[in-house]
Amino acid sequence: MLRKIIEKAILMRNKLFFYIKNYLLIRKGLLVCDLKSLYIFQSVYLYRHGGNYTFGNHVQFGYYIGGRYKKGYCELQARSDEAEIIIKDYSAINNNFLAIACKKIEIGEHCRIGAHCEIMDFDAHNVNPELRSKMGKVKEVIIGNNVWIGNNVMILSGVSIGNHSIIAAGAVVTEPIPDNVIAGGVPAKVIKKIGSDNCSV
Repeated sequence: MLRKIIEKAILMRNKLFFYIKNYLLIRKGLLVCDLKSLYIFQSVYLYRHGGNYTFGNHVQFGYYIGGRYKKGYCELQARSDEAEIIIKDYSAINNNFLAIACKKIEIGEHCRIGAHCEIMDFDAHNVNPELRSKMGKVKEVIIGNNVWIGNNVMILSGVSIGNHSIIAAGAVVTEPIPDNVIAGGVPAKVIKKIGSDNCSV
């Protein structure tokens, strides 16, 4: 009983702080969400001088019994005016999440994203040595529905992850991942299909 009261108090406090910090984004229509259905267990910082944010129903940020992980925050940056970050219904993101979009990052419904994950839809620096101070390629990142992403995963520009797939902890995803597979490694490769003889999932 006491645990539920504490959880509710944390949620109410965090929602209030989130609303106050992002009031101007909400008023301008750059942040679209139903505050009543947001679950905010860790502070969420939004870049306020760029594009749009859309959060579906029952989206969760942070995990309130995350131990030492609780001391950080979730950060989302839609850096350009045309950039957008979309998180669809019933997706849960663990502590210390970072998403930076210059074009588009979309996370589907019922996704589970572990602690310390990063998603970027652009290369921060150009591959060409003479242009190293300039930004590299920009290409949207699309994560399907019911995707499970383990802790400490990095997802880079141009990646799509298919429905129901799993990305193993510590992976760096640089290429598209199909539906219904487990992928892992650096760079991430398909390890096995979900539902195959070698996988009990």
